[in-house]
Amino acid sequence: ASSMGLGNAKKYHLFLVVGAMIAAIAYSVLNYSSLWNFLYVISFPLFIYQLFRIIKIKEEKLLDPFLKQLALTTLLFTILFGVSLILVIDIKF
Repeated sequence: ASSMGLGNAKKYHLFLVVGAMIAAIAYSVLNYSSLWNFLYVISFPLFIYQLFRIIKIKEEKLLDPFLKQLALTTLLFTILFGVSLILVIDIKF
């Protein structure tokens, strides 16, 4: 964040998180077979909550605690996405 500046770092973070959400939804829509495809959407409120909190930050050093939160939320997203794929495979067979 220090080399980009706080404003650009926030924009970049927003782009990455929202872009990942859109990509995941697009994948699920294109490969739709049941509502289980969208199980990972349960994690979206956590991402959105973090984005709103990050937007309000005025100092770069206050961004540090969000790295751990983002990593844990991403882990939850990944697990839910993987489980949704497994459930969809079981449904197809």
